[in-house]
Amino acid sequence: MPWDLAYRASKFVPVHTVICLMKELQRARKISDGVAFAYKLNPRAYLVVLAIGVVKGSGYLEMKLFERLVRGLWLPASNECLKPCFTTKASCLIAAAFLLEKLGRLPCSHDGAFLAAVLSLFCFK
Repeated sequence: MPWDLAYRASKFVPVHTVICLMKELQRARKISDGVAFAYKLNPRAYLVVLAIGVVKGSGYLEMKLFERLVRGLWLPASNECLKPCFTTKASCLIAAAFLLEKLGRLPCSHDGAFLAAVLSLFCFK
């Protein structure tokens, strides 16, 4: 775009806030859908359900290891499993909350858990 109008518009605080909120809303929806799908397929495999939720929430960060192995650029110091970033940690906690909500152990509705997930992702990021 001429004169970097798109960059300037995206760095304007209200626009940037809306973009970040939409991104975290999408991430929470992906985690919720991943947990629901994995729970439907494997209702007793809780670790599989959590893993699917984490991969859906922080997909590229988790798949970066396999991509580097295929390309032949494996770097052991940058392994996401050994040093997880905030997105991976938050995806794991939110997937656990959605799993507890599916099991009936969380005393709130799905909408309440989803709202708490979006707000926590948005506020802490």
